Amino acid sequence: MSTEDIGEVIDFLPNEEVDSERIRQYSVAQKSQHFIDSLKEYERIGKDLNNKVNVFSGSALLLGCEGTDFLGFAENVALNVGANIVKLRLSQALSKAVDTPLALRTLFEFASRNSPSLIFLEELDIFAEDATNNAAVLKAALSRIDWALDRTAFVGYTTRPRNIDRKIRQSIDRTYVFEKTTTEDRIRFFEAALTEREDLDPKSVAEVTEGWSYSDLRHLVGYFLLMKPREQDQQTPSTLRAQVESSNILPVGKPQIAEAVFKEIEEGYRPKLEEVEEVYPNTLLDQLYLMAVGDNYVRTQEVIENLNKSMPLSADEQQFLNKYPFLLQGEAEDRLTRLLRAKKTHDRLSRVLGR
Repeated sequence: MSTEDIGEVIDFLPNEEVDSERIRQYSVAQKSQHFIDSLKEYERIGKDLNNKVNVFSGSALLLGCEGTDFLGFAENVALNVGANIVKLRLSQALSKAVDTPLALRTLFEFASRNSPSLIFLEELDIFAEDATNNAAVLKAALSRIDWALDRTAFVGYTTRPRNIDRKIRQSIDRTYVFEKTTTEDRIRFFEAALTEREDLDPKSVAEVTEGWSYSDLRHLVGYFLLMKPREQDQQTPSTLRAQVESSNILPVGKPQIAEAVFKEIEEGYRPKLEEVEEVYPNTLLDQLYLMAVGDNYVRTQEVIENLNKSMPLSADEQQFLNKYPFLLQGEAEDRLTRLLRAKKTHDRLSRVLGR
């Protein structure tokens, strides 16, 4: 690759420019200390450690949920061992115009020439998928990593560990697993980020945001700092929870919330029973059932049967229910009675009209 091409696909952050003041996820920074200690000890012992068998080189794999502060791990390592951070620009490295295996080789070569360096490979699974050219190139490059000899270390992360080639996992020295943010993570983060907000108690905010990811917490802090403080000294748990719920933040750390939102969007609006009863008085229901039966008796019957059994509705059935929301009204027996009555009326009218 030319110098210009390298500049397009590789990000180089000198050690002195690594932000030491950034608020990192506490549990991630704590685990990074284990890797830091290993690198420092390996640097002290040197190549003698691997005389009989290669037991360590200087590589780590991070596994965790979406929104984990993986960058915080890499930054903490770089700051403590005096390394530059070298990364691939994913948008460029994965474009059709770029030879991805060549970009990977260039990444490792560039890091070696600019040591001491920490290679930080984001979304590792993209480059380490089983039985691909990228995985073969990556495995070969990892086999040449040696912190004691050339002061080059490697940290890669993924939120999709099943997609990583087993041989890649076998070639990496350490694997660190991160789950959701801990209570201490959240308390420490809010204590550091919300120092100017006396109306917000970090412990209370931490309780309300249980299960949220590090990236979710950052978005919430941004929301709080852009809102004017409340007049009272401390928000009550109920008002705090209401404010968090109204923040318009969809936490990636709680996928069940996102799933509920997506389902509601995909299935469309489903009116409440009270709304249906108000709009469709009992005297009109027989005529409305007759209209639905005339449109599509089979589909009307299927929807009613699924409603009566509390079964999930397909997308087509949801659309049909959106067209005829009055089918929600009444008990199971009442729906079937009206359906049969509408079917008899429809058949009789068809005979009279000669259809």
